[in-house]
Amino acid sequence: MLPLAGYSDRLSLRPGETIKFHVSNATGAKVSAEIVRVRSADANPKGPGIKTAPVVSLPAKDVATHPVPLGSYARADLGQHLTALKSFTIVATVWPTRIGKADQPVLSWLDPDMGTGVMLAINVDGLLEATVGGGPHNLSFVISQAKVIERQWL
Repeated sequence: MLPLAGYSDRLSLRPGETIKFHVSNATGAKVSAEIVRVRSADANPKGPGIKTAPVVSLPAKDVATHPVPLGSYARADLGQHLTALKSFTIVATVWPTRIGKADQPVLSWLDPDMGTGVMLAINVDGLLEATVGGGPHNLSFVISQAKVIERQWL
């Protein structure tokens, strides 16, 4: 979970309209906010830069922790059911996004503490990769020659 996360119910509004913020704070610190009018959002060093004008400042207040699940995922507590398998098949339908930012697990029952199990992932190069754990050492290998296409069902 992110220590501090939040979002608004809309990105812009006209004078007199209402905006609502949803915030989760696991830091324990008070949270303050400022609403600004964005005059320029050009972060290019050769451009005008980011320019804002304050509209209203909200005083610091306590904000509760609310779980914010990140992305689409499922969890299944399979216990020891997979440890005795001699073979297996993995089938997944995936809509990949943000390829190239980091390795993205698609399906995993790799136990990081024991170093056992298996993981199917889209690696940073956009290729499907399998990792098989066999104790202290993991074996990873690319299982596709074609790169995954972003925002296309796989």
